[in-house]
Amino acid sequence: MIRNNLLALYEKSLAAGIRPVACTILPYNTASEGERKSVRELNTFIEQTARRPEIAFCDTHGAVSDPNNPDRLQASPDEYHPDVVGYRNIGTMLTRVIENSLKSNAS
Repeated sequence: MIRNNLLALYEKSLAAGIRPVACTILPYNTASEGERKSVRELNTFIEQTARRPEIAFCDTHGAVSDPNNPDRLQASPDEYHPDVVGYRNIGTMLTRVIENSLKSNAS
């Protein structure tokens, strides 16, 4: 269901002249093994669908995950959300992706 909804959002955005930015789902430290597996599978789907030239892609999961354990946040005040540095990393990465997307549309 999530996959179908994402595809519908991408198509509706494109039909309205809006270039979507597909972002991966963030990890959270309290996730069960089943939840971590679901996040990994959905993130793979998101990345694969964003290979279309009209959809920009941002690996927000990678921006905040622990390099030694990508299923966990690198730092978190509550085990569910990134810390300030993590949010800053997401902002920096999104800015770069959006700016590159705008440049490629201008070409």
